[in-house]
Amino acid sequence: MRLRPSRRSIRGPSDSERVLTLLVTGFGPFLDVPVNPSGLIAERLDGAELGSIDGGLKIVGRLLPVAFHAAAVAVTEAIALYRPTVVVLIGVARGPDYRLERVATPIVTSEQPDASGRGHLGLQLGSDPRESASSVAELADALGALGFDVKLSTDCGGYVCNSTYYSALGVAPGAVFLHIPPDTSEAALDHGCSLVRALLTLLAAPASRRPSGNPSV
Repeated sequence: MRLRPSRRSIRGPSDSERVLTLLVTGFGPFLDVPVNPSGLIAERLDGAELGSIDGGLKIVGRLLPVAFHAAAVAVTEAIALYRPTVVVLIGVARGPDYRLERVATPIVTSEQPDASGRGHLGLQLGSDPRESASSVAELADALGALGFDVKLSTDCGGYVCNSTYYSALGVAPGAVFLHIPPDTSEAALDHGCSLVRALLTLLAAPASRRPSGNPSV
């Protein structure tokens, strides 16, 4: 299965459209991860709609490069373009756990090069950590009540996931980052899609009563 950016026509929503946009991003391949399940999930969800919430909710899934600068630019441009009401970023992490990240730190601590071959150890992203304005602990509990085993985390790592989350929180304070295992089996991808849809539904329930164009606040 080949990862590639969506070929859908790119345009921002008009002010007259009543459908609220839910932005989901995943990453492409990097290092020893030739197929990244986070990108596959984002692509599978692209264009899907969430029911049971008034007003109409459409998912826009986008693929980000695993490169520090390029990913930061891509996610901030996507947020500016689509003006999403909810932003969920997905990335892959070692181990079997699904983790909701509460905080992004302002420094790169990984020695690993990104997919462009460049390393950025010690790069300062900002002056202070950024914490999601969403109630991440309550989201984890709510997902648990729905049957999803999701852990609360305060360590998003020191690689591209953390730096991209940091950039996203700068323009969408209520954005949420979900780390998933590297499993690319159909069962794991189906589970991941169901989990992300549940997370979007929880985030969008209050959002559906807000005016559009106010991303995840």
